[in-house]
Amino acid sequence: TITIDTGLTDDVDVDVWVGGALASMAAAVGGSAVPTATATSSRWLYTNLNEPLLAGAMTVSVEGDISENQFFRIIGFNTLPGDMNIGGTYYQSALDAYQNGIDAAKSVKFTMNGAADGFIATDRENLIFQNLHVAQCTNAFNFNSALCYGSGLINCKVSDTITKGTILTKSTFVDSCYFTGCSYGVYNNTGTYSNVRDCVIDASTECIYSAIGGAVISGNLLIGGAYGVSCLYYNISITNNIFYNQTTACIKTGNALCALFISNNVFYLPAIDDYAVYITASNGAVSYCDYNIAYSPVGAITNAFYDATNSVQLADLHNQIDVNPQFADAAN
Repeated sequence: TITIDTGLTDDVDVDVWVGGALASMAAAVGGSAVPTATATSSRWLYTNLNEPLLAGAMTVSVEGDISENQFFRIIGFNTLPGDMNIGGTYYQSALDAYQNGIDAAKSVKFTMNGAADGFIATDRENLIFQNLHVAQCTNAFNFNSALCYGSGLINCKVSDTITKGTILTKSTFVDSCYFTGCSYGVYNNTGTYSNVRDCVIDASTECIYSAIGGAVISGNLLIGGAYGVSCLYYNISITNNIFYNQTTACIKTGNALCALFISNNVFYLPAIDDYAVYITASNGAVSYCDYNIAYSPVGAITNAFYDATNSVQLADLHNQIDVNPQFADAAN
């Protein structure tokens, strides 16, 4: 038990850092013995203990408080707190992990051995996972309710026979993460206003499934799958991404209410009959589409930006170019 008495009658901001070689993460974040706090206090739970023999989900009972701008962070480190954060000795970017493999010294790994879930967070707000690596389960990070406001992932890794890398709900986010060996990288479940930024997602089915109203998808490298981003409902912003080797469409719509803002993306298509942007029949529209590259190494793309409702190329396209983006090493 940690008791902090400031001797003051007014509320004060208090940050408590707890960590080390925990006996088990499941015990640290679940049940009645978890770190709790009152008033405006944020908590950092640090761990450098890899857990290779897990057989069941780690159900998270801790959370922050969005009304008080209070966070609960579960953060991996190697030898000193912060050394896996950006700029730290053991930091590994998502791109480096993709190009060179996940470095075991640069994230704390939880191997689930076929369990249904890695971390489950139900109704947990302002809960942040950082510098963690979850492998071998159905859902790695599962925000499985609509009340996980402000929660998300920073610099996490997901690998090895994962169905869904992370399940997002309202106002959640994924930042600078690497997903590989997944059917779906980011799987939105009522994930309105969720953000995915600066990630590398290598998926076999869809990189980002079911982007929903208010979502912002920016600065990502999205590799493989039938679709890069499938979109549902209302306004979705897709900017500054590289889509690589999607076998059907880089971006597609799936609902009549869908409206897309698409700008400054590179679409690298393996076949000329694939789509950069595909508005499926009677399913939404593009509000803005500008300054994109759509390219296939095998020839001119038949219908890069296609509206199946009217069987025509999208109208009002500006500044789109069909040119080799000149990747220094296209295979990587």
